[in-house]
Amino acid sequence: MSPPKKSSKYNLRNVVHDEPLLAPEREMNQDRLRTYENLSYSQVLDNKRLCFSPAWVRNALGWCAKHQVSAHCLPQGPKELIAYMDAVGWTVSDSELFEILAKKLLAWTQRWITNEKLSPAMVETKRNPTQRCLADWDATWADYTLAWIDPAFDFVLGQTSVERPKGTPSLPSRKPHPRSYKAIDALVEGATEYLECVGPEHEPKAESEAEYFEYESDAEVNPEMEEEMEMEEMETVAEKAAEAQVKKAAEAQVKKAAEIQVKKAAEAQVKKAAEIQAKKAAEAQAQKAAVAQAKKNAEALAQKAAEALAKKAAEAEAQKAAVAQAKKTAEVQAKKAAEAKVAKAKALEAHVSRTIFDAAVSHPLFEDWHYGEQVEITSYDEAIFESAKRLEHFKRWWQEHLSEKKQADSEDQANAAKEQADAQKQAQNLLVYNAILKLKAEKKAAELEGAFEVCPPSSGMMPKQAKKTRTVVFRR
Repeated sequence: MSPPKKSSKYNLRNVVHDEPLLAPEREMNQDRLRTYENLSYSQVLDNKRLCFSPAWVRNALGWCAKHQVSAHCLPQGPKELIAYMDAVGWTVSDSELFEILAKKLLAWTQRWITNEKLSPAMVETKRNPTQRCLADWDATWADYTLAWIDPAFDFVLGQTSVERPKGTPSLPSRKPHPRSYKAIDALVEGATEYLECVGPEHEPKAESEAEYFEYESDAEVNPEMEEEMEMEEMETVAEKAAEAQVKKAAEAQVKKAAEIQVKKAAEAQVKKAAEIQAKKAAEAQAQKAAVAQAKKNAEALAQKAAEALAKKAAEAEAQKAAVAQAKKTAEVQAKKAAEAKVAKAKALEAHVSRTIFDAAVSHPLFEDWHYGEQVEITSYDEAIFESAKRLEHFKRWWQEHLSEKKQADSEDQANAAKEQADAQKQAQNLLVYNAILKLKAEKKAAELEGAFEVCPPSSGMMPKQAKKTRTVVFRR
C-alpha cells in the first residue's frame, strides 16, 4: 500500500511569505454588499436569525459527508473550517463577519448532523463511554452516504429516509477519519486569527473528487502526522502574528525616537512644553473626574431603573394575583349561582309537580278514575289526571296520600267514638243531675210542709209574722 499523500492544504509555510497578510479593502466592501441567506451584512452583525435555503443545506451536508464531519467530530483546524465556510458559499474577509457565520455554521452542524437525524447512515460513538466532558468521538458513515457528496443528489435532510436505498448493495462502512474534541469558541477564534493573517485568497484549491476517493480508499490517516501538521499550522500562524507584533513595535520605537530628537532640539521651549503638559494633565484629570461622575450617574440611573423595574414587576405580580383572585371569586360565584339556579329549577319543578298532583287528588272523582271506574269528568280534569299520573313521584305520593287518608279516617273514627262516649257520659251526668235536683226539690217540699204544720195560719198571727216565724223555723 502506498504511503498517504501529504496534501498541500496542510503546509502553511508555502503560502505566507510572498503575498500581503491582510485582505484588500475591496473584498471587505464586497462582504458588506452581499447577502447571507436571508440576512444582510448588518443583520448578521446584529446576530439575527438565519433561515437556511435547501441549496445551502445540500452543500453543507455534502461537505460533511465528504469529510465525515458531524456534531461531535468538528473540523480540526482553521483551514478546514474555512474550507467548510467556502463550501456553503460564505467566503468572507471580514473577521467579525467570519466569526459570527462560523459559529452559526458549527451550531447548525451540531443540531443536524447527529445520530438522531442521520442514524443509521451516520453513527457517532464515544471512544471512552465513562468520560463526561471534553470526550472524543468517532463517526461511522455508511457507504451509500458517498452519494450525498454531490449536491444534485435527490436527498432532503429531515425529509428523505436515511435508511439504505432499496436495490443498493450492502458494502462495508467508509473508513473513518479520526477527529479529536474541539471547542467551538477556540476553533472559531483560531480560524479568525488565521484569516486576519493570511486572508481567504491564500486558500488552496479544493481537491478533485478523484483525489479525494484515492486518498480515502488507499491511504490510512496517521494521527501523529495529522497532529504534526496541525502543530505546524498553528506555529506558522503564531510566527506571522509575532512578525506583525515585532513590526508594530519597531514602528512605535522609531516614532518614539523621533519624538525624543524633536524634544532635544526644542529645549528652548521647555517652559511652553511644561505648560502644555500641565494643561494636558489638568484636562486628563478633568476628563477622569468627568468619567467618574458619568460612571456614578450611570450607576445611579441603573439602580433607579432596577428599582423601577422591580416595582413594576411587583405591581404586575400583584395585579396578576388580584386578577387570579377575582377570577377565582367569579368562578365560585358563578358555580354557586348555577347551583342555586339548578336547585331553584328543581324546587320549581317539584312544586309544579306537587301542585298538579294535589289538584288531581283533591278532585272527588280522581280515585274512582284512577282505579278504572266510569266517571263523568271534563277533558280538562282528565288532562290534569293524566299529567298527575305521569309524574315521576306519582306512585310514592299516591301511597303517601292513601296513608294520610287512611290515618285521617282512623282519626275521624276515633274522634267520632270519643264524641259518642262523651255524649253518653254527658247524658248520664245530666240524668244524675236531674235526679239530684228532683231529690232536693222533694226534700225542700217536705221541709216546707213540716213548717206549715208547726205554725198553722189559724193561730191569729198576722201574715208577716207568720212568715217570719216560718222562716225562723225553717232555719232551724
